[in-house]
Amino acid sequence: MATDYELIEENETVLIHIYGRKKKGQTELELRCSAIIDVEDFDRVSSHGDWHSFLDRKRSTSYWQVRGRDGVYLSRFILKLNPTDQLVVRYLDKNTLNCRRSNLEAVPSRR
Repeated sequence: MATDYELIEENETVLIHIYGRKKKGQTELELRCSAIIDVEDFDRVSSHGDWHSFLDRKRSTSYWQVRGRDGVYLSRFILKLNPTDQLVVRYLDKNTLNCRRSNLEAVPSRR
């Protein structure tokens, strides 16, 4: 996987483009998805290393998630949540690739 970043100046956001192999064993990369973050999170997010995407099919609808090599989800990383926090991230617009702070809310887990 590979990650690159694109600054969108007019709305002060950054697109994170995440690339992956088309098929297992191939070296050619294709764009898997793009997540969006606020400019103020760029330095911290980009210094964390490459981000990876996966299609989560655990629920009735599939959705993309983005996480780092260490397994931390991009949304939790941006909100600075610890793995032990009993909180889950709610995406206000239901788009799991929109990781702008205005779209993220930490709420208590229902467990």
